[in-house]
Amino acid sequence: MLVSPLTLTGCDNVRPWGHGQGRYSVGGLGVHVPLDRPHSTHDLSKDDARPGKVFVGQVISVPDGETIMASVDNQQVKVRLIGIEAPELDQSPWGGQAREALARLVQGKPVQLITDIAERDQDGRLLAYVFVGETFVNLELLRGGMAFIATVPPNIAHAEEYQEALKEAQGAGRGVWDGNHLLTVSPDCYRKQQKGQACGVGQSDGDSMRPNLLP
Repeated sequence: MLVSPLTLTGCDNVRPWGHGQGRYSVGGLGVHVPLDRPHSTHDLSKDDARPGKVFVGQVISVPDGETIMASVDNQQVKVRLIGIEAPELDQSPWGGQAREALARLVQGKPVQLITDIAERDQDGRLLAYVFVGETFVNLELLRGGMAFIATVPPNIAHAEEYQEALKEAQGAGRGVWDGNHLLTVSPDCYRKQQKGQACGVGQSDGDSMRPNLLP
C-alpha cells in the first residue's frame, strides 16, 4: 500500500481537542491520556485550547527510532514523533537500539496519535505525540536516553516536559548519555558529516541539551 500525505479528514474516530466527552475524544469515547505512571503526571488543563486532533491507529512497523508506520482508518500513514530526534541507524550501536526501544513500546499495538498545531512536516509525514495506553512514547524515549530534543515551533506543547525527561536521562547516565559509551555526535551533525559538510564544535542555543559535537 502506497504511503501518501493523507488528509484523514474523513476519519470517523477523529475529534478536535476539547470536544467530545473528554479532553481527548476517540471514537466517541472520552479518553484522558496522562504520562506513564509512576514517573510523572501530566496536567491536561490547558490542552483544550490546542487545535490538535486524535487519530487512532495500529502500528505496522518501526523504520527508525523516531518514525512509525501505522494503519489509520484503513490507510497506511507514516508518523514522525513530534519534538524528538533519534540517532541515525548507522550511528552504531545507538541507532539500532533507539529503533528497538521504540519498537518495544509500539510494535503491533494500538496507538493514539495526537497532533499539535502543524500536522505535517515538509515530507508529508503526520507529526504526532504517540500514546500506547497511558505511556507517552515520545517522552519515554527521551527519559530512556534514546533520543534528543528537537523542538520545532509551533509544535511546542510538551517542551517543558521534554526538558525534564532529558535532564533525568542525563543525570542517570542512560542510553546515549552513558559515560562509558557516550554518543558524541548529534544526529544532525552526523548527517552533515556524511554529506561532507562542516559541523561546528560545541553547542548552540538550539543544541543546549545535545552532546558536544565533534569537528
